[in-house]
Amino acid sequence: MRVIINGEERVFANPLNAADLLAELDLDPRKVALERNLEIVPRSAYATVQIADGDKLEIVHFIGGGGEPADFRAVFAQGKADAALAASIFHTGAHSPQSLKQQLAAAGLAVRTA
Repeated sequence: MRVIINGEERVFANPLNAADLLAELDLDPRKVALERNLEIVPRSAYATVQIADGDKLEIVHFIGGGGEPADFRAVFAQGKADAALAASIFHTGAHSPQSLKQQLAAAGLAVRTA
């Protein structure tokens, strides 16, 4: 069975439901949102929604604890995210929004300046 996950083709030997797919991908179902063919799959339906050949899936990971600029570089560079929420990194006063943007830009990542 061939499916597209976050834009990349993946092949699975057996038909899977959404819960099985997440387990196969070693993802905690409590920490992801799943979209199947442009429709959100409710977490309560993961065990019953069957993934079919040709399905297009988007899986969004919820990640907490971004306390250092390196965490945000990883989200954008490795995770290929378009956006990230930042709050806790600023609570201690060790980093400001401007300093985080400067560090991301210095790493070659695009940042909004406004």
